[in-house]
Amino acid sequence: TIKDIVLTPNPVSLTVGNTQQMTAVVRDSLNQPMPSVDSAITWNLESVIAVSMKPQALEVVGVNTISATGLFTANAVATDKIIATTNQNIEVRVPVNVTKGVVVK
Repeated sequence: TIKDIVLTPNPVSLTVGNTQQMTAVVRDSLNQPMPSVDSAITWNLESVIAVSMKPQALEVVGVNTISATGLFTANAVATDKIIATTNQNIEVRVPVNVTKGVVVK
């Protein structure tokens, strides 16, 4: 029986243009890893679309993404949540903070 999912890193902080590989460990009721279930994780992202307000129109600046293998790509400044779900519909959410970063001249 699945007890929980542990995601690392937790939380995630990145600057735009960077990526972070997420790792999920599914644990049973004795806190033992369940590697066969780890590979069946579904990755999703709860995200807010970044927009730029312009006098004539709204322009979509970018959307952050997460791949089927858990690779998060920071494309826009946002506060998102990475969601990992098992095939038994047990899920965990990790906060993600994407910032603009520092420009060095």
